[in-house]
Formats: sequence, structure tokens, C-alpha cells
Amino acid sequence: MKKKTDFCQIWLLFASFCICVLSQDDGPIIYPMELETRIEQTRKLTNCLNNHEKTVRPAPVFRVKTYNEENLSFKDCGRWSASANETGPWHGLANNGKDGNTCSLFLVSDRTFISFECPLLKGFNNRNEITGVSIYGGERCFERDNCRFNHRLITQKIRKVSDIYIGHKTLFGDTIHVWEVDERIQFSDSLKPICLWNRNEKNDDNNKIEKYYGLAFGTGHSIDVNINPEENCYLGTVTKGECDLYGNSLCTKGLNSGFYLVINRDDRFYLRGMLYNWTSNKEFKQWVDLLPFTSQIVSASAGLAMLPHIPAPKEKVDFGENQSFPGCGRVARRGFRRKRDEKFSAESFIFNSYDAIKGRAPWHAALTRYSDTGPLAIDFCGATLVSKRAIITAAHCLFDENADLIEAARLGITLGMHDASKDEEDSRQRFRALELHVHPGYNHSKGDFRDDIAVIILREGQVRFNSYVRPTCLWNDDYELDKIANKTGKVVGWGHTSDYRQANILQEAVLKIASYEECYESKRLFFSRNLRPTENFCAGFPHNQTSACSGDSGGGFVFFNDTLELFFLRGVVSAGRSRTVVTDEGEFVNTCNPSYYALYTDVTNYMQWLVNKIPDISQPQS
Repeated sequence: MKKKTDFCQIWLLFASFCICVLSQDDGPIIYPMELETRIEQTRKLTNCLNNHEKTVRPAPVFRVKTYNEENLSFKDCGRWSASANETGPWHGLANNGKDGNTCSLFLVSDRTFISFECPLLKGFNNRNEITGVSIYGGERCFERDNCRFNHRLITQKIRKVSDIYIGHKTLFGDTIHVWEVDERIQFSDSLKPICLWNRNEKNDDNNKIEKYYGLAFGTGHSIDVNINPEENCYLGTVTKGECDLYGNSLCTKGLNSGFYLVINRDDRFYLRGMLYNWTSNKEFKQWVDLLPFTSQIVSASAGLAMLPHIPAPKEKVDFGENQSFPGCGRVARRGFRRKRDEKFSAESFIFNSYDAIKGRAPWHAALTRYSDTGPLAIDFCGATLVSKRAIITAAHCLFDENADLIEAARLGITLGMHDASKDEEDSRQRFRALELHVHPGYNHSKGDFRDDIAVIILREGQVRFNSYVRPTCLWNDDYELDKIANKTGKVVGWGHTSDYRQANILQEAVLKIASYEECYESKRLFFSRNLRPTENFCAGFPHNQTSACSGDSGGGFVFFNDTLELFFLRGVVSAGRSRTVVTDEGEFVNTCNPSYYALYTDVTNYMQWLVNKIPDISQPQS
């Protein structure tokens, strides 16, 4: 009886305590059903957060720091007196002049604005034909009448609008718009661009999310806001969209208006986010973090450039001491260490090359496309022999003028050729392709030369090795580009010579590997869009116009290992800047521009794929 009495007393005390808590005037009463809902919300939130690995993105590099320049997205961006009654000199407004529809814009370069889910664009299916829309800009330019009557017209000619999808439907939409105008905008004290964020994901110190202040724009004036840890915006029901956004959002407190989030750091203003949603906890608002989309914004923006992110290289495929194929990478000793002679001058090409000694590049192949009646093109691309059955080339070389993949049976391969003007050379070996393997990531219709690599397979037992025909080795050293930056390798080919015609004698050039930073800095706008670290790299001598040229595509970029006395394939001639020249005969020719680095597909990024496609390659060591 005593034990039973004690249990009842304890139960009554617990019940009395619960009633007391539930009846407090300053606290909410939680009923059983609501408690169950809270538990379910907490479970959803926990599952959402556990399924998203938090990573800190590196800061964008707009200016290479070694050049002692500020890392700003545009020169002198983000300067402003921060008047509380104005909206900033970067603010713009698009107006269609018909039904009163407007759209708030932010100026980010001398030719580019950005906006978020602009309703004005819904009537334009073709983003390259935006007509009847005017853009006004300057401080206090948010309300339509202010812009139209108190601020000057910036432009009535919009060249194009690019759409960047953020991957999930938000309360306001799912698209960032990049507006490009066709004339450069003249800046003034009341009209200048804002900076894109140039720091890491949340702050600067040890990846810890700190509280800092920003400004929200969108109501005709600025409002101070306090940025909080992202988890604070997940106190209520976690929708799929909110969960998908986790890790890509910002959370603010003490704000009930505004559509654009701006951060003031070091006396400059940076565009940081665009409104995503009001959260179930009304104290907080959630914003799309623009940092994950900076690369896409820059790529679509005229006048902006950013060093592409440099990822870690792929895991090395190690062939061991035997290398990728027995006997690969060796050449005849005669003339092996011949230095550049008087022909190595600014007037000679690969661009700026010299005649190769016969047998000096026994792995080099010429590709020929045949029709039913005979050859359509002579030596239109190069390639590199890497085994008895496999040749590596650029993917773009295997497509015809109609952008169709060439049939394997109509692709000819010539090995051992030195003088293309002589139809019969004892050293030549001719074959037809058996199989063509284009890298699955390559898309010829895009024309962006991404994953520009392919493998050609020959029939077994056809190739005969000798002094003039021998494979080079696949790369078997460290994959980090920094380990070979500023070192030299060589390319060969029958590309354009100084008269802008194909060479007869095989040409050879020594080229320097450029670091990713040096390549990007040499032509920021071009290489911010076309350099893809670990997928490709730059090489050449722009100062004296030494480069691979038109007709050299697909050829190999090889390095000599002094210790092993072997040549190794590191790159494939892919693409570069072009120019149009006029020959002595008055003919217009589109050719390479050797004043800039050329791009080479980095074979280390595709080594596992190459090993899987080449049937007679040495098995990598485990």
C-alpha cells in the first residue's frame, strides 16, 4: 500500500506541475495535437539538415591577387555615401512604357544589370529580342515616376537577357536575370555599379557564421538588417523548397520589407542576396545566397570576369614502372636534343615553329575524312598514338560540317608521315578507324569545347612499330598543374604557317604551361568563360606569338621526363582565340590568334575513361 500511495502522490505532483505550466499567462498552451505537430516539424528539420553537408565555398577571384589589385568584380564598384533616404547609385528600373509594369535592377558592370524573377519579361519568349523596354537608373531610382521624370534614361536598347535558374521554386520565382545593354554606360556619382560578393560563404573567420549588418532595398529606401545563422529560418514547417535551399540561403532578423540584400564591408557595398521567402517564424526572412551562382552570373555578364574554381585533381591512375604501354615514349636518338635554330622567329609558325626532324614525334597521326569516291579533307586534324590499337584526339575533330559524327569507316589515320606534299613516304602507315569513342560529356552543338577528347580504335594487329611509328606514354606523374606550370612541352602538326596555309613539313614548337592564374589574367573575359581548371589548361608564348594553330587540333602536348628519358602525353590541342586575316592573294582566312594562350584538354581529368576505352592499355596498379 505504501508504494502505491507514493506512486499516486508523484503522479499528482507531476499533473499539478503540468497544469501550472500550461496556465502561465506569459507562455503558450501546447495541446497534445500541437505538440505532436511540433515534434514532426522538428523531425523534418533534423532530417533536412542531416541530409545536407555544409560546405564553405571559396571566395570568388575577380582579380588575381599577385597583381596587387583589389579583388573587385568591377573597378571602383560599391562606393556610396549610404544616405538613408536613397537606394544607392547602382539601382535601376526597367519599364515597358505600356501597362506600367516595372522591374527593379542592380547595375553590376558598364553593360550589365541583374534582377530576380522580373515579371516584365514574361511577355518575351525570345530573350534576345527585348523591345519596347527602357532602363532608367541612379540614386532613389526605385519608384517608376522617380526614374522616369527625375533620372536620365540609361538605354532603350537591350542586347539580350540571360536566365539563371536557381533550381527551386521560391515564393517569388526561381530565376535570376542578367540584362546586357548594347552600349557602355557612363558612370557618375549618382550612377555606378555595385560589387558582387568577394568573400567566402558566410564570413571570413574559421567558417563560423557571425552576425553582421546589411541593407535591404526594395521599398524606396534602405533598412538595416541583422544576418543570423541560417538555421534560425528553419523554426517552422520545413518545405521541400526550403530544404533544397539549405546551404544556399541567408537568414535575416528584424526586417519586414525589401527584395535585395546588400552588405557593407570595408566602405564598399556588395550585392549579397535576393528575397526567397518569409519564414513561418515571422521574425526572420530567408534570402537566396548569390554566391553559389556567381560563376553563372559572371559568365552571362558583359564586362565581368572571374577565375574559375580550381577543384582538386582526379585520383591518379598509376601504371607503375612499365608505364601505360610497353616501349612507349621513346624516340630515335638522332637530333634528339637539337636546339631551336634561326627558323624559330616571330615570322614562322606552328605558330612560330620550326621543321621537326623525321621520327622525332613518332606518335603523331594525321586524320583524313573519306567519301565514297575519295578524300574530302587532307590532314584536317592531328591525333596521338598511345598503344597498338588506340589514338587520342579532340572530340570536335570527329564531327563534320553538318555537326554529325563521322562514320568510323570513313575516317582515315596516317602514321609516320613527315612531308604531307609527298603522297608516298616509306615511313607511312595508313588505316581506317574501327570504333570512335567521344567523351559522353562533350556536346558539339554547344561549341564550348568542354570534355573535348575522343578515342579512335584500330583493328588489332595493324600497327607496326619502328623508328617512325611508336606510341607515347600516358601521363604517369603528379596530376597537379602547379607541378608543371612554367615548364615547357612540345606540340607538332601541319597547321597554318606564316602564309596562313597548311604546312607541308611537320612543324614542332616548344610551349610553356601557364598556371591557371596566369592564363586567366592574360585575358580575363575570354578565359573566365573557357578555362576549366583540371579539365583543360593553357600553354604558349603569347609574347612572341608561339602557339598551336588552325589544323593542329587533336594533336598531343607532350613532356619529356629527363630521368626516364620518355615522352608523356599531358594535353590535347583543343581551342583558342581566333582572328580573320587577309592573305597576299586577298583571301579572308579565319585562323588562330597566337598573341594569346591556347587551350589544351588535360588528359589527367579523363584518365580513367581513357583506360576503360583503350583495349590494349597496361592495367593500372591497384
